[in-house]
Amino acid sequence: MTTAYADAPAARKAPPPQPAPFAARLDGQLAKRDGNFLYSPASIQIALAMTREGARGATLAAMDHVLGADATKAAKALIASFKTPKQEPNRPTVPELSIANRLFGDRATKFEQAFLDITSNDYRAPVESVDFRNAYDAARKHINEWVANQTHDKIKDLIAPPDVGSDTRMVLVNAIYMKAAWATPFEPSLTKPAPFAIAGAASKKVDTMHMQGAASWGAHDGARTVDLPYYSAGGPQLGMLVLVPDGKSLADIEASYAAEGLTPFLTATSNHGLAAVSLPKFEVGTSFELADSLSQIGMGLAFSAKADFTGMSKVATHISAVVHKAWAKVDENGTEAAAATAVIMNETAVAVPVTPHEVRVDRSFLFFIHDADGNVLFGGRIVDPSAK
Repeated sequence: MTTAYADAPAARKAPPPQPAPFAARLDGQLAKRDGNFLYSPASIQIALAMTREGARGATLAAMDHVLGADATKAAKALIASFKTPKQEPNRPTVPELSIANRLFGDRATKFEQAFLDITSNDYRAPVESVDFRNAYDAARKHINEWVANQTHDKIKDLIAPPDVGSDTRMVLVNAIYMKAAWATPFEPSLTKPAPFAIAGAASKKVDTMHMQGAASWGAHDGARTVDLPYYSAGGPQLGMLVLVPDGKSLADIEASYAAEGLTPFLTATSNHGLAAVSLPKFEVGTSFELADSLSQIGMGLAFSAKADFTGMSKVATHISAVVHKAWAKVDENGTEAAAATAVIMNETAVAVPVTPHEVRVDRSFLFFIHDADGNVLFGGRIVDPSAK
């Protein structure tokens, strides 16, 4: 039997209900891919919330519709909450939890000072000048190095070469890193292969961990739930909620989450006490280009030539790409996870008016209907178009 640490935290309280949560709506799009996947709604929402600060008019309304009216307030509160308490000697490691934000702006582009002030002060996102116009690939590599450094090298090559170019004017980046120990660690000696039913495929044996300790459990809408707390020591109260299909398919459970969000599942996880838990070890990493998914849930205007980000710069820009990577490893000791999101703003090409060549058929004429090889199918002469 594994023993919980003496001051293992009580089960987390469910957050207050949120209408149409962004994380759930986005999950409804991302879950369309097959197999394992992982994403960080928090990272994506923070990066988009910073971008939203520069949106105006219908573009702002579209982003608020997707992110939620309180998106910026929630993002700022989340950033403020990411504080790692001082490590006490001879105690398990407290959660390491960090958020880093930065703007990488083209050095030849003038950005609105009010926008730079709010992103710096409220999002802790200073602006760094880079040369997108003349050295965009060097700028891309520099941004990727910054992301790798912030995520302990867990997220590498966030931005691919095609994602930036000489027309890129700003890249807004968020990076999140977490490392947390279980309140009750799993005993490594108990880990052994056990049967695991794979959705849509045959069962197989996978390395499965075992522990007895403090947890919360329940059931909701065809799923069994278990919430495993991480060791806190006065730091953030974190937990991993696992939803196991029981009466419904995995796809049905995903659809319920996409429609309802996490709150009903957390609320239903209302039994607290000693639990015997079996959980597979796993490591997962995924990358996404989110333009299509965000457009599907209502943010398409921000990606179009009609986008209005004049609060960011008077130079006409639009979101050209939102790239995201996430990684997590779950083992007997706890969880290590990282994610990063980059919102790439490109200058919107202004259509140059072209004076059309004027052709007036204003006198008697010949006409020929022909094929691609010049064969005349019909030929004629019109002397008076009004004659019959």
